[in-house]
Amino acid sequence: ALPTPRKELFVGRHAQGVAFAMGVGGAFDVFAGRLKRAPGPVQRAGLEWVWRWAQEPRRLAGRYGLGGARFLKALVLGR
Repeated sequence: ALPTPRKELFVGRHAQGVAFAMGVGGAFDVFAGRLKRAPGPVQRAGLEWVWRWAQEPRRLAGRYGLGGARFLKALVLGR
């Protein structure tokens, strides 16, 4: 339950030979009562990330906004 990007760096360094590794930082925010989970319809639509972004736009703008744009560019350009 490390914050981003420490979580990704840790998994990258320690997940060799492991079949599955997952960061759970956001789950602890919900369990601790710091953030509310998205309503059922939003969860079922697979859009819980949009709900989280709406709750913390400043913190998540780079991850979802800029990061998503970089991903789409790489996807389109095949890089």
